[in-house]
Amino acid sequence: MSQNKVQSIVDMIALVCSNIAPMGLAFALRTFGIDWLWFTVSISTFILGGMSTVYFFMRVFIKSDTSRPIISKVESLGGEVSGYLASFMLPIALLQQPSAQELLVAGFCLAVYIVILVRTNMILINPLMYLAGYKLWKVYSDNIPGGSGILIGRNEPIEGVEFVVCGQNRVLLEMRG
Repeated sequence: MSQNKVQSIVDMIALVCSNIAPMGLAFALRTFGIDWLWFTVSISTFILGGMSTVYFFMRVFIKSDTSRPIISKVESLGGEVSGYLASFMLPIALLQQPSAQELLVAGFCLAVYIVILVRTNMILINPLMYLAGYKLWKVYSDNIPGGSGILIGRNEPIEGVEFVVCGQNRVLLEMRG
């Protein structure tokens, strides 16, 4: 297996961990003082997710060259975060003293959710990034490989304006000018 393929897999694992971190915290709060085993597992999931978010930002963006694409079209991805919260995080976080069967069902739902996120390239729709003040947009430009990419930033890109970004593999981070 090539070095790039292994690195892509590691990046996806980091994004998955980052994406389920809020669910881990919610479940940790739910089990605190009731079930120390599940509390430990849940809080560990949250911590691993936070560390994975930091890893992702450092891995993808620290060594990247900057570019200045002129944005031709912008689509907000904010609605997907609401969908994440409503369709996945809330039902699992609301489990009260779950039985083994309920945990099995929750694990199955989590696996299906992760597969869908990865296959639809929506793994970047990540509540931790939103909590850190970042938003996501799908942007289009002739200067982006493949013609489009996901932009992570704090300032909304404007169509027809040059935007300073860094990133790899069509994942871009807004640079402060």
